[in-house]
Amino acid sequence: MPRPRLHVRRFLNLPGHHGSAYVFIRVRRVAGDEGSTIEVTFTMTDCYDRISLEFDMDTPAGRRNSVHKARVVRDAAARLVDALEAESAVAHGTSLMTQ
Repeated sequence: MPRPRLHVRRFLNLPGHHGSAYVFIRVRRVAGDEGSTIEVTFTMTDCYDRISLEFDMDTPAGRRNSVHKARVVRDAAARLVDALEAESAVAHGTSLMTQ
């Protein structure tokens, strides 16, 4: 079985914080009787809440939409980081170091 193109499994919280929040992402090609398909798994949990996003890779239109969806998620997450860093700096009168 070939290695996944992408395999991410990370805890979201820093040590000492509550919950078992994590993100799990995997992109891999799976061989089948009628050729291969692309399997995408995107799961994120935070304590009791869980989201799973679906990424259709079966058709050209589905692939375009999946890339668009991933870009929107990436851009929204980047804007969230910027806003949280700015609010943290205001609350503490300092800027945070990036990790």
